[in-house]
Amino acid sequence: MKKKKNESFWRINFLLSAIILGFLTVLARMVFLQVFKFSDYKAMADGQHRMFQKILPDRGKIFVAGKNKENYFPVATNRKSFLFYAVPREIKNRDEFIEKISIIIADERRKDDSDLKDAMQRVIIKDDSDENIDKKAEQSDDNPILLQNAADKGEDGKSENNSSKTDDQLDEYLVSAKDLLKNRLKNMNDPYEMIMKDMSEEYADRIKQLNFKGAYFTEVSKRYYPEQEFAADILGFVGFKNNNRVGRYGIEEFFNTELEGQPGSILGEKDTQGRWVFIGNGEINPVKNGCDIYLSLDRNIQFEAERTLKEAAEMYKIDSGSIIVINPQTGEIMAMADWPTFNPNYYGKFTNFDVFQNGIIQKVYEPGSIFKVITMSAAMNEGKVSPQTKYEDKGFVAVRDRIIRNVNRKSYGIQTMTEVFEKSLNTGAIFAQQTISNTVFLDYIKKYNFGEITGIALSGEVAGSIKSLEKMPANPVNYATSSFGQGISVTPIEMISAISAVANKGILMRPYIVSKIVKGGDEYIKKSEKIRRVISEETAAKISAMMVSVVRNGSGKPAGVDGYNIAGKTGTAQIPENGIYTNKSIHSFVGFGPLEDPAFAMLVKLDNPKKIRFSSSTAAPTFGKMAKFILEYYSIPPNR
Repeated sequence: MKKKKNESFWRINFLLSAIILGFLTVLARMVFLQVFKFSDYKAMADGQHRMFQKILPDRGKIFVAGKNKENYFPVATNRKSFLFYAVPREIKNRDEFIEKISIIIADERRKDDSDLKDAMQRVIIKDDSDENIDKKAEQSDDNPILLQNAADKGEDGKSENNSSKTDDQLDEYLVSAKDLLKNRLKNMNDPYEMIMKDMSEEYADRIKQLNFKGAYFTEVSKRYYPEQEFAADILGFVGFKNNNRVGRYGIEEFFNTELEGQPGSILGEKDTQGRWVFIGNGEINPVKNGCDIYLSLDRNIQFEAERTLKEAAEMYKIDSGSIIVINPQTGEIMAMADWPTFNPNYYGKFTNFDVFQNGIIQKVYEPGSIFKVITMSAAMNEGKVSPQTKYEDKGFVAVRDRIIRNVNRKSYGIQTMTEVFEKSLNTGAIFAQQTISNTVFLDYIKKYNFGEITGIALSGEVAGSIKSLEKMPANPVNYATSSFGQGISVTPIEMISAISAVANKGILMRPYIVSKIVKGGDEYIKKSEKIRRVISEETAAKISAMMVSVVRNGSGKPAGVDGYNIAGKTGTAQIPENGIYTNKSIHSFVGFGPLEDPAFAMLVKLDNPKKIRFSSSTAAPTFGKMAKFILEYYSIPPNR
């Protein structure tokens, strides 16, 4: 009997222990879930009842000015594009789907290739053959039809879906479109198939009107340049970096942060149907669209500069070239043309990345005789020479063990400093430089800001080099050759900034290309910035008069415009390769006008023109055409 009582007591204790243990286990689990895993399960619950949506900002637009800034024109904007995809298992009639949609895809690709061919024709010189243009048009990294068509070919190069000849084969675009769709829709049980990543709104609408089930579109924003290649080297383009769309080169890169804006978001509740319900703990972070940027470029002067430069490229068969026009009194860039150029809408078609660089700010060169303006202004400002100062030109100067000659190897006897400009005599530039110390000469070069970037708001600016003059001990040969622009390097924007100081009565202004930035309703306007006075107003007036004499009486005659006092200077510089000067040359012309109240200063630079030796026959007449246009454009009356 006692044994049975013990067994019963043991069972009761075991049952109670089990109950207590179960309770403690449940309690521990509840503590674990409600305390330690609370955030995880709350997130899961929120995921079922809350919605989050990221809102992408609109990229800011870029504008250029019309005449006198009375209106502005967009040169970089955004337009709708569509990602076209299919859900094969929803398509009822595959053959009809392929037949009708392939026609629309073919129409778009035909138009795209036609537009591309036109674009390529505008950015290459005329002697390129149509065959070469067609080849460039076909070299596309983002042509889904061409890429798919290539991918669908077997090892023998033949399409797997085009084994028999049909009338459609007369239209290669239609064949490619059909091949694309047939391969994308091979498995009709697929839930998703990408068709095209970039379809224009016009053609997307045509497909939508067919009311096919299984055809879907997602709207995306695409950067668009309505003026095509216009100002391409200034604007840059929006490309990809680490799978993110970012500005590359030019304004697009320099102001990428300002242009791209800041994304917003919506966080809210959703009902049982998955619809937004803005009650409770909803949260909206407003999107901040990108800033709009207004350039100082005058649309008409920029267009004419590009047209004139292309004409010079075709006429003189140059390797590359530049034209820059600046307001010398403010530093405002009015035009900046570079050749060769590209079309930012088709940037992926250009395999030579050099065309993306803006040679005016990113490429250095030896300036040649246009640098004589700098040398003469230094000597004259120090009171060592005047326009009438004479020296004897023997055709050469001996500096240490080096004989330095005039470019034409001629001697002219007794010459004035004005005649040195007119005939562009190297010996005269050396004479002027040697009237002042090397230290003083170098100081003036630095006052003109050579060897430093200008700080213009464009991506990738580099500085020229004056290191050959900074070496100690000073080498007199280096100073002698630098007096006529050899052995040192500059960028075109450095050079035109210095010449603008002469035009601006001796005051150097900082060049700028962005006139204002608009953020929301606020405007941030760029103001002109004076850097320093380099030479006196009197010296500037004398140098300017000497430059007018170059155009009236000397090598710069082709740069003249009837009825106006145009100041200018020619320059022809040999191109060094591997430390040796070659027969190739750079032709340039700098100047401004009218003398009495300069409305513009301009540099024309033509790299390696063929079969013409001196810039007086290439860069000077190109300058003259542009000068005539600007004077007439601003209705500046003749004064002589």
